[in-house]
Amino acid sequence: MNSSLGDGGYARDAKLKSPSSLAVSPNGSLYIADLGNVRIRRLTANHPQLTPEGLYELTSVADQELYLFSPNGTHLFTRSLVTGDYLLNFTYTPEGHLSSIANREGTIAQLRRDANGVPLWLVAPGGQVYWLTISNAGMLKRISALAHDLAQLSYYGNTGLLATISNENGWTTVY
Repeated sequence: MNSSLGDGGYARDAKLKSPSSLAVSPNGSLYIADLGNVRIRRLTANHPQLTPEGLYELTSVADQELYLFSPNGTHLFTRSLVTGDYLLNFTYTPEGHLSSIANREGTIAQLRRDANGVPLWLVAPGGQVYWLTISNAGMLKRISALAHDLAQLSYYGNTGLLATISNENGWTTVY
């Protein structure tokens, strides 16, 4: 029997044999006395670690993408897991508000804001302007173009969780 199964990996892969007791440390680690494997196992939260470049990396295997974040949690880049190419580059104002997104071809979408930092409109790569209506709670309520509503959004209270989206044809999707 291999008693090291699960060491250094995911908790779901640990092969416990006769766990006899549990303890929680002040930092939140869970310790398991694994009597049958004659060892103590430590479970910790799976937090991303800083890279040597000082960025956090999160992956989406399903999308085959790598997301890179600054130490304060700002999404800076999206890269392809397959090729390593940069797919998206996000830029921000000095206040930390998203200002533009560039794709790998260099096509840029820009977000324009008022003096208080509230988003007003999005300028798409072809020059199309999409007007944004933001609620008092800071959530996107409406997207329109050429004085025509394209989408209306509602949320569950002030949670920020999307409740519905209604499109320009009147179709509503409930989440």
